[in-house]
Amino acid sequence: MSYILNNFTGKNKLWEVFWLHNFLLGGVITTAIDPLLESDSIALLITVAVFSVLWCIWVFVGLWQCAFNTSWKVFGYIARGIVVLGVAAIPLIFFVE
Repeated sequence: MSYILNNFTGKNKLWEVFWLHNFLLGGVITTAIDPLLESDSIALLITVAVFSVLWCIWVFVGLWQCAFNTSWKVFGYIARGIVVLGVAAIPLIFFVE
């Protein structure tokens, strides 16, 4: 549990948050969730949506908080830029088809 909370407190290394949480684990979760999106069950779709939002919050907060836990500080600014772009893209995901 403390490893999960380390994202919120900025104690993880940036590479862990970016590559392991965001890409590797995110890819596995996306692959698992993708078939569920074809379901007719409203309850299942709401559950997937809530989980996805919580996942995004966890990753975005982790990227922001852990941005400067790297030897090259430029990566920190890049990570924070990715978070800003990701948050800005959320309305596009929901309202543009």
